[in-house]
Amino acid sequence: MKLHNWSRSSHILDILNKWNTNEKSYRS
Repeated sequence: MKLHNWSRSSHILDILNKWNTNEKSYRS
């Protein structure tokens, strides 16, 4: 269960990371 939760968190962080990258590209 912990492993599954960690995997989920990692996936969410990956999405947030992509959002941040898109935001920076948009601001440029």
